[in-house]
Amino acid sequence: MRSLRLLVPLRNVQFRRYWTGSVVSQLGDFALFVALPFYVYTLTGSVVSTGAVFVVQTVPQVVLAPLAGTLIDRWDARRVVIFCNAGQALVLLSLLAVHGSGEIWIVYLVALLESVGTVFTAPAAGVLVHTIVEPEVLVSANAIEALGIDLARLLGPPVGGLLFGAGGLFTVVVVDAATFGFAAAAAWAMGRSAGKEAPSEPVAAAEGTAVHRIVREIGSGMATVAGDRPLRLIFSVVAFVFVGQGLLNVMLVPLVRHHLGGSATDLGLILTGQAVGGILGGLVAGSIQVRPGRMVAGGCLGIGVAISGLANSPTLIVGMACMAVAGVGAMAVLVGLTTILQGSTPPSHLGRVFALFSAWLSLFTLAGVGLATGVGQEVGSVSLLDIAAALIALGGVVAMRLTRTPGPLVPE
Repeated sequence: MRSLRLLVPLRNVQFRRYWTGSVVSQLGDFALFVALPFYVYTLTGSVVSTGAVFVVQTVPQVVLAPLAGTLIDRWDARRVVIFCNAGQALVLLSLLAVHGSGEIWIVYLVALLESVGTVFTAPAAGVLVHTIVEPEVLVSANAIEALGIDLARLLGPPVGGLLFGAGGLFTVVVVDAATFGFAAAAAWAMGRSAGKEAPSEPVAAAEGTAVHRIVREIGSGMATVAGDRPLRLIFSVVAFVFVGQGLLNVMLVPLVRHHLGGSATDLGLILTGQAVGGILGGLVAGSIQVRPGRMVAGGCLGIGVAISGLANSPTLIVGMACMAVAGVGAMAVLVGLTTILQGSTPPSHLGRVFALFSAWLSLFTLAGVGLATGVGQEVGSVSLLDIAAALIALGGVVAMRLTRTPGPLVPE
């Protein structure tokens, strides 16, 4: 019956509706993820202009996440998901006004605003799952949610390519906007009882201006992380792992192109291997009873070995197999980290801690991207990916301390 444990959260009608909306929305996002950079490059012929799309999408994750988390702790998480998805659908339709390079600024503005919406929806989703799912199935719920992301990662890019080929950016934008609308409707159908959580600690109006109160609440979220050993450890793990991830983001393309002699199609196959591994990892993570700390430690060590194997792979087939192993490990890390965050954070601070986690993750990813951009040409893809593998494995060593944390992090 262990194989059925993964499906238990889907018996919860509120979780089922949320998850369905989330998967559909992610599918549209990954479709646009392929089409939009391709469209920008077609319009401008500039690698810098294309890369700028990714920069404007990342900056809000670092700058606005602490504020977003503070506000989410004050608001109803379900309403945040509804309004942000609806708003993102409307903003996305602005891309229909882009007809040439003269309107490229609209693309950057839309990418920025869409990212701002994600800054709010991502921590709100973490709070929402925590409020609607029973603690004993929280690991399985997180595994199902992560599994949905990898399903979208597997199916979204080819769907985006087909839609772009059939009807251009117009078709992809309309479809993605419709998926945002579907996600908003699914969250609305959950009912008003979803998303209700213990309110943030009250702060009297006389204690300062609204800005001062928000600053204090952000500080309270930081103090929560600093004062809790499991939270401190997972933030340390993230620092190692996502510098490595940033290195991988930049150096995977030159590795495939120059070391493995592959094409863009071969790169797509390697990424498909990662998605398939992620799906397998999600099925395993949700069906077995393993402490979240052990998931994180084992996943990091597995990713480290897999990335080192990829960097030194003699053939594309071996590289694809290594990325599949990395996908399994990445799923274990994601599920374990999310479960520890939910289990170690007071309900009144969940939004803040999830948002700080997102900002921390984005910051160290940018650090890895910056390092790879600065020295990648001189050091080379193989050496930098070996460094990435070592950093991620070091994150696993740090995560081993989570396995010795007294008391269960989640009921088993």
